[in-house]
This record gives sequence, C-alpha cells and structure tokens, in this order.
Amino acid sequence: MRLQLLLLICLQTLYSHAQVNTYRFKSWNTTHGLNANTCLSILEHPQGYMLIGTINGINRFTGTAFHNESPGTATQPITEVRDMVYDSDSVLWLACPAYGLVSVTTPESADQPSAIGYYAPEERGAPLTNATRLIDDGLGYIWVGIEARGLFRFDKKKKSFEKWPVNHPFSKFAESIRCFYKDERGRIWIGIVNGLMIVDPRTGKTEYPKPVCKQVSYLNAPTFRKFCYYNKDTLAVATDRGAHLYIQSRHEYIPVFDVKDSARMKHNAYNDVIRFSDKELWFASSNRGLMMVNPRTHEWRYATDQDSTGEGVPAVGVYRLLQDRHGNIWAAHQKGISFFSSRNHSFQNRPFRAYLSIPQVMEPITTGEKGDLYFSTSNDIFKQQRGDIAHPLDINKKYPAARFVKYYPGKGIFIQNPNGFYLYDEKRQTVSMLPLDTSSIVNNDRPLLVSPIHDMIADTFDNEEVAWITGLVSGSLFRYHWRTGKLISYDCTIKSDTLRKNYYAVFTCMEKDPNGGLWLGSQQYGVFYIPDLHKDHGISFSKLSGNKNFIRGDLVSDMYLDKQQHLWASIKDIGLININWQKPSPISYELYGKEYGLTNLALKRIQPGNANHLWISSAAGLFCFDPDKKWFRHFGQSHGIRNEVFNMACTRDASGNLYFAADDNLLYFDPAVVLQTKDSARLLIRQLTTSDRSIRYQSQEEWRLRPGENSFTIDVDLVDFENPRGQTLLYKLDGYDRDWQQLRDNYQLRYTNIPGGDYRLLIRMAGDQQKNSDELFVAIHIARYFYQQTWFIIAVSALALLAILMAARSYTRSRLKKQQQQFEQKRALEAERLRISSELHDDLGGGLSTIRLMTEMLRLPGMEDKQTHYLGHISEKSQELVHSMNEIVWSLNHHNDNFAGLIAYIRQFSTKYLEEAGINLNFSAPAALPDHEVKGHVRRNIFLLVKEALHNVVKHAGASEVKIEVHTGDSILIRITDNGKGFDRVKGVAGGNGLRTMQERADAVGGSLRISDVEGTCVELEIPEWV
Repeated sequence: MRLQLLLLICLQTLYSHAQVNTYRFKSWNTTHGLNANTCLSILEHPQGYMLIGTINGINRFTGTAFHNESPGTATQPITEVRDMVYDSDSVLWLACPAYGLVSVTTPESADQPSAIGYYAPEERGAPLTNATRLIDDGLGYIWVGIEARGLFRFDKKKKSFEKWPVNHPFSKFAESIRCFYKDERGRIWIGIVNGLMIVDPRTGKTEYPKPVCKQVSYLNAPTFRKFCYYNKDTLAVATDRGAHLYIQSRHEYIPVFDVKDSARMKHNAYNDVIRFSDKELWFASSNRGLMMVNPRTHEWRYATDQDSTGEGVPAVGVYRLLQDRHGNIWAAHQKGISFFSSRNHSFQNRPFRAYLSIPQVMEPITTGEKGDLYFSTSNDIFKQQRGDIAHPLDINKKYPAARFVKYYPGKGIFIQNPNGFYLYDEKRQTVSMLPLDTSSIVNNDRPLLVSPIHDMIADTFDNEEVAWITGLVSGSLFRYHWRTGKLISYDCTIKSDTLRKNYYAVFTCMEKDPNGGLWLGSQQYGVFYIPDLHKDHGISFSKLSGNKNFIRGDLVSDMYLDKQQHLWASIKDIGLININWQKPSPISYELYGKEYGLTNLALKRIQPGNANHLWISSAAGLFCFDPDKKWFRHFGQSHGIRNEVFNMACTRDASGNLYFAADDNLLYFDPAVVLQTKDSARLLIRQLTTSDRSIRYQSQEEWRLRPGENSFTIDVDLVDFENPRGQTLLYKLDGYDRDWQQLRDNYQLRYTNIPGGDYRLLIRMAGDQQKNSDELFVAIHIARYFYQQTWFIIAVSALALLAILMAARSYTRSRLKKQQQQFEQKRALEAERLRISSELHDDLGGGLSTIRLMTEMLRLPGMEDKQTHYLGHISEKSQELVHSMNEIVWSLNHHNDNFAGLIAYIRQFSTKYLEEAGINLNFSAPAALPDHEVKGHVRRNIFLLVKEALHNVVKHAGASEVKIEVHTGDSILIRITDNGKGFDRVKGVAGGNGLRTMQERADAVGGSLRISDVEGTCVELEIPEWV
C-alpha cells in the first residue's frame, strides 16, 4: 500500500512538471525564405501582414511566403533595421545605424521605386547615424535615439533635427537611449542606461524620476529596455537586471519573482515585455528565449523547445516582442521569428508520457455518469477525473487486457476483454460479470472475444433490451440480449456478381434511424443498410455492383445521427456524406469533399459540437463542419494541437467538451470557446500587372486600363499565420465570369482577352470564417479603341445602314429603270408593230387595192385602147410597193441600227431616185462617219423625211440639181438644197400634208426642221444629240 501511494505521489509530481506546454509556437527562419536569421525588430503593417527587420533588411511576411522588401539600392542597401514605426501618413520610418533615420514612402504605381529619405543629425559637421530606437509622437515629430549621442526630435515637415537636452541627475549614461513608450496621456517614457526620463511633447517638460527598489539593493538603477502597460498605475519593465513592475505613483519598481525562491533569476537581462493577461507577463530574455511570469503568484516558466517537435521558442536571445491586433504574439530572435496563436490556449493537450505506464491509448474513450473519463490501453483501464491525472482502476489485475469500454446510462461502464463482458459500477467501484451465451455462433479458429468491439448501441428488440455490436473476431454484426446473455450473429455475406467468391463484411460503426433501419459502415465496402433486423440468420447483400442498399467507398470510420435527423458518415478517401435515410431505396446522399474546404480525406471519428457543427478527427488535424454553410474549417498545430495524427478514440462529456486522442496525446477543448475566436486571416489585393506596367491597389479605387490592356494578372495576398496553406479563395470578375472561381495556394488571378468595358472584381475567402462584409472588390475599367467605342459603333452602324438603304434604293431605282426601259421597249415595239401594220395597211394595202382596181378595169369591154396606160400605172404601183417593202424591211433589220448605215442607205436611195428623175446629185458626207447606234424607228423617220424632201424636189421644184450635205459633231445636220422654183412656188406643199409630215418626223426624233426658199429650196434637219 505504501508503495502504491509512493508511486501515485511520484506520478503526480512528474505530471506537474511534464504537463502539456500550452505555449505552442510556430517558428520560421532562412530555410523558409527569411533573408537572415537574426531578427532585430518586427512591425504589423496596417493591412495585417508583418514587417520583419533583420541584419539584412526588411521582409514582408503574409504567412504563406516571405518577400524581401528592403529599400535602398545596391550601393546603399538598408541593413540592420533596429526599429520601425508607421506614422499617420503611412510613411515607414526606420532606425538604421548605417544611415540614421530612414523614411520609406510607397508610390501608387508598382513600377515606381519607393521614395527613400536619409536623415541624420550632425555634430561638428559629422553625421550621427547610429540610430537605434524611434517613436512617432503623433504631433508631426519623430523622436530618435542615437547611440551614445542622446535624444533628437525630427520635424517631418521641415526635415530637420533638434537635439533634446538630457540633463539626467542620476545617470552618467543618459545619452544612451534604450527604448521609447507612449502612455495614455501622450507622454513619452524613455529608457536609458541606469535611469529613466519622461518627456511631454505637448508642453516640452522633461522629468527625471529616481526609481527605487526596496526588495533588492542596487548600486545604480537598472537600464530600462522596454515598458508595457500592466494596469492603471503600473508598468511592466524589462531591464538588464531582471523583470520588474514599475509603480508610477511611488516611482518604485519591484521584481516579479519571489527573490527568496528565485534569487538566481533577479539578475537575468530582458529585452522586451508584453502583457499576455492580468495573470501573465511575457519577458524576452537576452539568452534563454521567452519567460512567462505570473506577477501575482511569482510563478514562472520558459517557453523554450521541450522536445523534437520544437513547439517552443529557441533558447536564444529574443530582441523584440509584438502583440498584433488579433492577440497573437510574435518574437524576433537570433534564430528567426516565432509566432504564438491566441487560439492556442483554447486547446488543451495532455501527453500520455505524463502517465508513465500508458504507452498508447486504445479506443474508445467514454465518459461516466459523473463526467469522469474512462479509456483503455493495451493492458489497463484508466479513469481520469476532471483537472486530475489518469489513475488505473483497481480491477486491472483481476480483469486485465480490456479491449472496449463504454458508458451506458443506468447500467454503468461496459467492459470487454478476452474473457467476457463486464459492468463497472462507478459508485461502488465494483465489477460484475455479464452473462454471455455464444452457443448459436459457429465456432471460429480464434476465440470470439480476442478482437475488440468496434461499436455498440443500445436498443429494444421484441420488447427486450438488447445491444447491437459490431467487431469481435469476425467483424460482423451481433445482437446481445442483456438479460439472458444470448449473442446472435448476423453474418453479413456479400455475393459479388463479377467474382465467384463470396465476401464477408467487417463492420466498423453503425447507427439506427427512427424508422428502425440499421446503417452499417464497413471496413472495405462502404455503407450498407438493413431495413429489417428480424432475422436469425445471415443477411445477404447480393449483386454488390448494383445493390440499391449500398454506398461505395473504402473504410467507413464513423457514423452519426444528429438532432436534426441527419445521418452523417466519414469515409476514407471520399469525405463526409449526408445520407438521405428517409428514402433508403435506392440510397441517396450528398458528398462534401475537397471542394468544400476539406484538405485531408483521411477522416476518422465524428463528434457533435455546438450550433449543429460537426467535429471530425483526421490524420492531419481537426475539421469543424458547418452543415448550414457547408464548409470545413481546419485546426492544426498552429492552433495549439500538439499531435495532428488522431486515432479512433474520442468522446464528449456532459458539459459539451470534446476529447480526441492521438497515440501519445489527449486533446480536449470546449468547441464553443474555440469557435468564438475569429480567424486572423485577412485578404489583401496587392496589384494588377499588364504586359508593360503594374498598378498598386488602393482601397475603394478604380483601376483604369488603356486600350489593349485586356490581359492581366492580379496578385492577392492572404495574410494567415495560423493556416497559411489551408484557405480557399473565391473570386469573380462581375460582368465577365458567370460563376465564382476557386483559388488555392497560388494566389494569383489571370485574365486574358477581356473585352473593353466596366467590371467589378469580387474576391473573398470561402467558408464561414468570412462574412459578406469582408468581401473585397475593385472596379476595373478597360478603355476601348476608337473603333470599339459606342459612338463609333453607332456611327458605323448608321453609315452601314445608310449605305444599305442607299444601295437598296439604287438597286430599286435601277430595277425600276430597267423595268421602265423594258416597258418602253415593249411599248416601242408595240408602237413599231402598229406603225408597220399601219404602213403595210396604208402603203401596201392602198397600192394593192389600186392595182386590183386597175386590173378589174382592164377586164371591162372597151378598155383595150387604154390597156397600155393602165399597165404602166400597174407597173409603177408595183415598183412603189417594192420600194416600200424594202424600206420596211430595212428599218426592221437591227443590223442597220448605226449612223453610217443610215447615211449609206440615204445616199444609195437618193442617187437612184434622182437619177431616174434626171436630176444631178451632189452628195457630201465625212469620210469617217461615227459608228453610233441609231434605232430602227429613228432611222426610218430620218430616211422618210429625206425621201419626202427629195419627192417634193422631183414632183414640184423643177430642179436640175440637188445637193445633200451631212455634217457630224455635237449634233447631226442633214441639209438638202435644190436649184428649183423655191418654197412659195411649190403648189400644194405649203398647205398640204408634206410639210406637216416632215415636221412630225423631225419631232419624233427630237430634231428641228428648217425650210428656206432662197434661190431654190433648202431643207435642214438638225438633231442635237445622238439618238
């Protein structure tokens, strides 16, 4: 008994020193892209990312990558950045020993370099550049500490320095400035070697308090290296002689350690201090990393590396500490930077090495009636009360090698080992063996109970209390009767339709739906459904490939029926599925995998959290699934989880706390507390880059692109120090993209050949960690070329329409003209036909009638003496008819439709006609007549007019000579002159039809007719145009 008590005391003592390190840090160095391991300063940018000042310059860190943003040039590099501050104008000020005070102004265009200003006070003509500390007073001045040269105030407008007088009565090294601190009253506290001074920038008043320490006797005051607020009257102070609290009202500083119990700590040097809480201060040690101190109890500890996981801060000199806007803590030290998430204290870890005798936890874990935790190992059963260590139960010797433990309300803790089933009574702390009848089970080569139970649920079967069990040696389904102990096997056989061999399902988990159906998760074949359990024999799943009560998949790790009657199952390599159990035939389900934020498909156990959330363990951390938003949220080492590789052990206590086990660690937490802490991830739009320029993003601005700049990339920064590779971004170019696009890991958007116009780029983080108010957007205007402008398109369209209308009008007019010409031709043809028929009727008809009458007269008696006379007339008439026929045929022949043919025909006719009449003809015409077309009716009218004129000469003029002249040029002129009696002496012409007929024919061809009778008759026909 004494030995057991001694062992318990040893366990408790070891546990108190080996308990989990809740200060889990994540560290980065040059292997991750940092430009130097020695980090001297750190600053949070207004946009959320971190600026790290190293001995080689400045790094911009977003959590996903380091970017070297050291200002300066190759000949003037900015190195050894001791201090940094942003002023109200977003100008970055640096303290660099090589150059003094340096200002960095970021231009709007990414193509332009940052504007850098170098400023240093002068002493006796020599610049004082060894700047080590600086602060912005908010009044237009930068206060700078120059090593061993004192305090200077820099006017940002005038770009000039003013040395501030330092007449410290208690320090011989007052010009060696070590730190600045601005309190709530706007005063600047200045730490110097062996002293302290306080400056009010508004009044210019300087105080030199003499701090005292009653607990420890110092020859000189310590060097104040950093101040931070602790409470209204107290500052926490890091000095070269230990960690202190400074009481402002008494100007007294006291050690935060109990000097008696930790005398060796009082002279340790510290560089920085921050207030983690009212019960905890963090001090940056000069050589031992970070130290956490409770100023109330004087308890302390170091957050240095404790094992191979490197979960603490390296035990080296820490130069600066920073608490960002989310409460996360940063440490800049000699081996890089370290980061502590404010969420870390939400997760509690208990390494099993603290229990000494527990090499590995088995499954499952269960909670008892009082909330105590029970779990089994390969040898024993342990009980852990809340806030205590785990103790082995007294029953382990009598009932060793427990395989399964589970709490059942009203019964106790159910225990399975190779020998049988047992119940542990928590109140009496006694064990009773349960009845077990395995006679109905076919014997196996191995004992039935050598393998653990996989899952067990309570139920009623035919009004009798039973428990459904999966696992044991065959891995099948069993029904256990509590009262009789009868164990009935449901050997579920899988009959394949493609393979000749039958398979037996090894079931890992199960759930029963409200309709009485049993859902089973198998080890190799996915999810099965049994609608009716009233069978005493095996259940056969036939035709595996087409089974309606089957969901394909590999290992089904767990199943859970939530309060909303949603049935969930986690399936390896597939994801989380929501089964529609209301309509099980055929089975339908919804799958939630990688596209819903699930970064690891090796899912294991499911536990309900608050607000309907599901917590799922995996081989790479925890996932929290929100069924309403349908998105996974990941938690891993950066959130304080010591071991991300979980096994199958988990449980939930009556208070809602969740427990998940890894092989060497037990994680427990309150899910409501974890989800209350908002993710620190922040989305930033950096710049837009085209083929020839880059444009930085300014909040709520519009990017205006030139014509042709329609292919571009947009760089996006995701500032996430907790889960830098586990975020998915959603983006959409409104006006171009129809749906949201996903972006992961490489946060760069690319667009090509975007039409000119106005767009809005929308971008946000996927999942529930971002609300719609956090959605970023930027307007993008892509200018068009002039030929792409609306006015140009309208003008061109109008011109095109006008051209089409004009072309249509021209075509219509042309067609109408053509139709009119065809109509005119048709009408002319009809007129010609009428004319021909008229002439045939008048000339031929009249002539033939005359010949017929003369012939009839020759037949009369007594006409023999006049026969010669009438025959002469008949011959003459016949000759006239022949001439008329020739003229008609000539006018109808289209081969004669030319001017030269017309003149030749007139010449031929007039020569023969006048020769028969005994009149001399003088015909004059150009040698080369134009070959113009002359229509038939025009030819005929001209010819008949000339013929009529010659007929008048032969019949009435009594002329001996006729002269015909043809002139061409702009008009046609045909002149006929004779030497006869003249116009007035012609009987029957002036008042007859001859002149009228000639005039009508001249009008018909559009010409003019002139007749004169000076020394004979002159007839002129002039046609002004070629007709």
